[in-house]
Amino acid sequence: MTTLEPRRERKVVTVLFADLVGFTGRSETLDPEDVEAILRPYHERLRDELERRGGTVEKFIGDAVMAVFGAPVSHEDDPERAVRAAIAIRDWARESDGLQVRIGVNTGEALVNLDARAAAGEGMVAGDVVNTAARLQSAAPTNGILVGEHAYNATKHVVEYRAAEGVEAKGKAEPVHVWEAVQARSRFGVDVRQWSRAPLVGRERERTLLVETLKRVRSGRSPQLVTLVGVPGIGKSRLVYELFQSIERGDELIAWRQGRSLPYGEGVPFWAFAELTKAHAGILEDDAPDAAVGKLEAAVESIIPEAERDWVAGQLRPLVGLEADGDTGADRRTESFAAWRRFVEGVAEQRPLVLVFDDLHWADEGLLDFIDHLVEWAVGVPLLVVCTARPELFERRPGWGGGKLNALTLALSPLEEADAARLIASVLEQAVLPAATQRALLDRAGGNPLYAEQYARLYVERGPGADLPLPESVHGLIAARVDALPLAEKALLQDAAVMGKIFWSGALGGNGALPERLHSLERKDFIRRERQSSVAGELEYAFRHVLVRDVAYGQIPGRSGRRSTAPQPSGSRRSAGRRTTRSSSPTTTSRRWSSREQPDRSRTGSLRGPRRRRSTPRPAPSRSTRTRLRPSGTSERLTSIPRAPIGHSSCSGSRTRATCSARLALRTRSRRRATRSSSPETLRPRRKRKRCSQSSGGIVGSATSRTATSTRRSSSRAAPARSPRRRACSRRWRASACSPARTRTGSASGARLWPWRSRSICRNSSRAPSRPSGPRASTAASTAQSKI
Repeated sequence: MTTLEPRRERKVVTVLFADLVGFTGRSETLDPEDVEAILRPYHERLRDELERRGGTVEKFIGDAVMAVFGAPVSHEDDPERAVRAAIAIRDWARESDGLQVRIGVNTGEALVNLDARAAAGEGMVAGDVVNTAARLQSAAPTNGILVGEHAYNATKHVVEYRAAEGVEAKGKAEPVHVWEAVQARSRFGVDVRQWSRAPLVGRERERTLLVETLKRVRSGRSPQLVTLVGVPGIGKSRLVYELFQSIERGDELIAWRQGRSLPYGEGVPFWAFAELTKAHAGILEDDAPDAAVGKLEAAVESIIPEAERDWVAGQLRPLVGLEADGDTGADRRTESFAAWRRFVEGVAEQRPLVLVFDDLHWADEGLLDFIDHLVEWAVGVPLLVVCTARPELFERRPGWGGGKLNALTLALSPLEEADAARLIASVLEQAVLPAATQRALLDRAGGNPLYAEQYARLYVERGPGADLPLPESVHGLIAARVDALPLAEKALLQDAAVMGKIFWSGALGGNGALPERLHSLERKDFIRRERQSSVAGELEYAFRHVLVRDVAYGQIPGRSGRRSTAPQPSGSRRSAGRRTTRSSSPTTTSRRWSSREQPDRSRTGSLRGPRRRRSTPRPAPSRSTRTRLRPSGTSERLTSIPRAPIGHSSCSGSRTRATCSARLALRTRSRRRATRSSSPETLRPRRKRKRCSQSSGGIVGSATSRTATSTRRSSSRAAPARSPRRRACSRRWRASACSPARTRTGSASGARLWPWRSRSICRNSSRAPSRPSGPRASTAASTAQSKI
C-alpha cells in the first residue's frame, strides 16, 4: 500500500504565541480539576478570537497556544488579523480576574503542510518564524504584545505602536527589532475611506464617467448600478474617493453611505448593508440594546410613513443584530428585501443617496441577491449604487449587471508607462530620476498604482542602490488571490511560473481541460494570451504582472525548479525567451530558470535585479598542490596544471585540432616550469603512453619539422640545462599529438604516442579534423607524402 506524499508549499505566514503569566506557579498548589477549570474557558475564548479572524490553532500546550494566520490559505491581511486577535485577547485578559498574558506576533516565510490535521495535533508550519515568535512571547511584558518587523510594516497604518527595545533572542546573532502594539486605529466596516497623498494619474476618464453618472441620477431621479472591476491595487477605491471629493466640493447635499464586505464574513450575512443601516441610524458598537432600538426606531420614523413603520423596523432589527432571525425561508427573505428596499427609498426621497459596497467579491450570496433586487425594483428615487469588486466576482455571478438598462460595468486596466512614471515621481517628489532607477521601479510596478506607490516609498526608505524586497502588503494581496484559485488552476499557474514570464500551452500538457483553465486564469487577470505566438502551432501566454509569477513560483518547495510530466511544445525548445534542455526521458521534462530570469531568493520575498550572464570566461583556477602516492610508498607534492580557458577563438563547441594544440601548448609550458623547479630525484615517473584517438589515422611527426622547431625555439631563448632524456621527451612532446601534420591513409605505422600522460587529450574521434594551414603544415604534409 502506497502512502501519498503530503502537499507542501512555501508561504508567508503570521505566527501568534500566547501564554498565561505565572500560571505554572499557581498550578502547583491547585488540584488537577481546578487547573482544568481555569484552562477550559481560557482555551475556548482564545480559539474563538483566533478562528473568528481566520486563524488556525495549531496546538495548545498547557497554558500556551500557537496559532497560524495564512495557512493553509493565505489572506491579504493576515498580519492585521493576527495583531487584532492579539489585542482582543489582551483586552479580555485585562477584564478577567487573575489572568495575565504575554503575546508574541511574527511574520515570515515557512514551509506549510497543506494536509496537516491541526485538530489531531499534526504540525502545520516549520521555519524560523515559529521560533522567533516564541522568543518574542517570552520577552513580552505582562499584558503586552510584541510584534516583529515584518508584521509591524504590514500593520503600522491600522494599529498604533510604541517603540520597544530589541529582544536578545536565544540563537539569534543580532537583537530582534520589535514594537509593542497599543490599540487598533479603527475597526472593520468603518475604515473604508482611503486617502492618498499621490495625485490621481491616468484615471481622468473613469472619474469623469462616475461624476457624470451621478449627475444623471440626480436629474433623472432613477437608480443606477456602477461596478468597478479590477485586480487589487488597480485604483478602484481611489476612484470611489475621488467621487466622494467631487460631492464634497459640490453645493447640493447628498447622502453618502459606505460598507465593506469582510474577507472572513462566513456566518455574518449582509454585513456591508448592516453597516450602512447602523451608520444611518447612528448605532454604535458599544450601545446597549435599548439604546440601539431607540435609535433605529427614530431613524425609521423620520423617513417612513406611519403605516409602514412597524413593518420596516421589525425587518431591520435582525439585520443590525437586535434580535435573532429564526426564519430564513424564501418567503421571509422576500419580505425582508421589500422592507429594506423601502427603507433605502425613504432615505433617497429626502436627498440623493450614494450607496457604496466595497469588496463585493467577498459578499455572501444573500447580499448579492439584495443588490440585484434593489436596483431592479427601486423606482423614482435618485439612487446611485457603486460596487467595487475583483474579477473573481464574475466566477460566482457571470451575469452580474447583465440584462439591466441601468447597470454599468467599468473594468480598470493597468496604467500606461508614462502615467506610472508620473506617479512614481510624485511620490518620490523628484521630477527627474536616474534612468536605471526609474526602469527598475516601473518594471516592479507593472502599471499597478498601489505597487508603484509601495515601491516608491520603499525606495525612499532604503535609499539608492539597495535591494527592493516585495512589500508585505503587496505579497499578501497576490498570495491571497493565488490561494483562492481552485486546486487545478493553482497548480497550472505554478507550473507556468516555473517556465518563466512567457510560456506556451503545449508545455503545460495535453489535458483536455487545459484551454478552459487557461481561459479562466485569463479572465481573472492572472495571465494574458498573446495575439501572435513565436512558436508555430502553440498559444503563447504571459503573466499579467511579474510579481504574480514570483509569488506563485515562491510557493513551490525547494525553489530549484520542479519536474513535470507535461511535454514541451513540439518542434520547439524555447521557453520564456531562452532555450531549455530536454531531459533524456521522452515523458519527463526538466524545466530550469535561466540566469536572466531567475529571481534572487536569498531573502524572504526579496526581488533583486536579474542575474547577468557572464560575458567573459571564468578565470583559470589557481595552482594548487596535491599529494600523490608513489609506488614506493613515499609521497610527493605536485603542482596541478590548469586547463586552457574555454572560449579560445578556434573553439566552436568541440575539441578541434586548434583547440587541442592550444591546450597542449599550455600544458607543455606549465609542465616545463614545474620540471625546472623540481629536483631530479622528485621527477614524476613516465607513464604508459596511449595513442591519440581523435581520428582513425595516426599523427605523423617528421624529422624536418622537429629539427626546424627545435632550431627556432633554441635560437629565441637559451634553454636551461636538462638531461638528454628530458630533452628528447620535450622534442617528442612538441612535435607529437595534435600537430598540423596528419596522415590521410589511417596507417598506424607512423602514429606518435602521447608522452607522460595515461589518457588522450583528443577524444572526439567522430568529428573530422579541419584541414591544416600555414608553412609548418605544408612542410609536415610534404614529409608525410614522401613517406607514403
